[in-house]
Amino acid sequence: MEQITVTAKIQISTTPHDKVLLNKTMSVYSDACNYVSEYVFHTHDLKQFSLNKALTEIILLYKTTFP
Repeated sequence: MEQITVTAKIQISTTPHDKVLLNKTMSVYSDACNYVSEYVFHTHDLKQFSLNKALTEIILLYKTTFP
């Protein structure tokens, strides 16, 4: 089966408040990706189950520390 990839370039019109929220969301997402990347680099752990377990524990710790 042939795979087709379609890419679309879009522009989002936002209010100034929405722009701040979107930028904050993208920043947090980027930080999370960098954290996971660093974790995998140091642990060499690529198993989905153990990654989910370790990173979920970190998220729960973060939520209890910074409610």
